[in-house]
Amino acid sequence: MTPKKISPSDPVRSMTGYGEAEVEREGRILAAEMRTVNHRYLEMAIRLPRGCNALESRLRSFLGERLHRGKLNLTVSWKEGGDDAQLAFDEEFAARYYEMLQRMRVRFDFQEPVTLSHILANPEVLSYREPELDPEDAWNLLKTAVGRAMDALVVMREREGVSLVRDLQSRLEALRRGVAVVEARSPHRAEEAKEKLRLRVGELLAGEAEVDPERLVLEAAFAAERMDCTEECVRLVSHIDQFSEMLEQGGAVGRKLNFLLQEMNREANTIGAKANDVAVAREVIQIKEDVEILREQIQNLE
Repeated sequence: MTPKKISPSDPVRSMTGYGEAEVEREGRILAAEMRTVNHRYLEMAIRLPRGCNALESRLRSFLGERLHRGKLNLTVSWKEGGDDAQLAFDEEFAARYYEMLQRMRVRFDFQEPVTLSHILANPEVLSYREPELDPEDAWNLLKTAVGRAMDALVVMREREGVSLVRDLQSRLEALRRGVAVVEARSPHRAEEAKEKLRLRVGELLAGEAEVDPERLVLEAAFAAERMDCTEECVRLVSHIDQFSEMLEQGGAVGRKLNFLLQEMNREANTIGAKANDVAVAREVIQIKEDVEILREQIQNLE
């Protein structure tokens, strides 16, 4: 099956949803009930009436056109309508079953008599007879019931997706503010390091120690470079921008967003290691916490 192409206008959907639908045919009702939860891939568990089992492969392809991730549980069954004629009583089987129970009673010397409840306990005695349908008619009926249930499920997934996107966007803005604080602090941190080095050199000179001027310049340059987080902040902001753009484009973006969050966390770790500053470290902790919350939230995105 060729994967469905995602249109830029497709909304971001949650992987959690529920849908049900019924279709009536000749006094009988075909009911479809489906629910989806989080899953890394698309996994389907399908239960069909006996007369529709041959259509399972075709149905899986039909479902895969609209679902891309999540664990799907689908149950399709016939429900009895207003026509009691669909209730089947296998009189011949019931008679044989009764005779067998009587023989067992005598053989094992049971005192309890055989009653109607004993006979009805066998599900083959009374059953609902499924309509006999042409394969193509069965497929059209199945597709209609499942399609309607799918519509209801998708509506729920899209509604929850809207709420998730709104929350994700607000957390992205908090992440931007945190990066801005680190960017604003970074130049001051380099200047403080230079001043600290200058004071240390002054102490050495006061003690009449020999200091190589060129080495001092190199050390100052190295210290400033080690503490410069500009590149990491630029990349982190770029990842935030990409994250926001993917949410706006819509479609099945969950896996891509998960990859971006891994990159964000890597940049945050690098900033924390380079800064060697209490204020920056405090902000990095908050950034990493926001990234982790984002990661948890997107686990429910398709």
